[in-house]
Amino acid sequence: MPTKPRTTTPEDESSPVPTITENVLDDIPDPALPLSVQEAIVSPALPMPSVDTFSAHEALFLGFAQSVQRKLHELLIMDHKCLERSYGDTFNLVKEWLQSTVLTQQRADLDQAVFEALAQRSASPPYAVTVQALSPAGYVVQFRVEQPTAEQLIDEVERLTGWLAAQHYTAMPSAVAF
Repeated sequence: MPTKPRTTTPEDESSPVPTITENVLDDIPDPALPLSVQEAIVSPALPMPSVDTFSAHEALFLGFAQSVQRKLHELLIMDHKCLERSYGDTFNLVKEWLQSTVLTQQRADLDQAVFEALAQRSASPPYAVTVQALSPAGYVVQFRVEQPTAEQLIDEVERLTGWLAAQHYTAMPSAVAF
């Protein structure tokens, strides 16, 4: 059965912290230390190195740490440049894909408007159509195409819309008129 140490207050009554007044045995005894451990504890400690030796090692360590820090900094800069380049390349690929998709869609919209207008028209020859487009500079441009047959008009309008798309013209809403 463990025993509790007896406590008393210090002679200086101003401290509320109690102190142990007698040694009481613990309920769990400490294990015996092997002889080799006891000898190692009792043997004298190694002498402290001189300040000069310590300073020399400190300078070597400082140089090594600065070298490692410089190399890590170079690697981080290189990784950052590689990531920046790959982000830029990815952005350019997505941008080119979007532009080609938009141009294809605009040409398809223009072609659809032309063919719908031609299908609705039941007039006699000469067949004519006016195509409106927005130039790369932002100006509205009109092209009038007249042909003696509907097939020739369709072929000519296809050639015109292909040229407009190649020159980066964009389709206008309601871009076809008769």
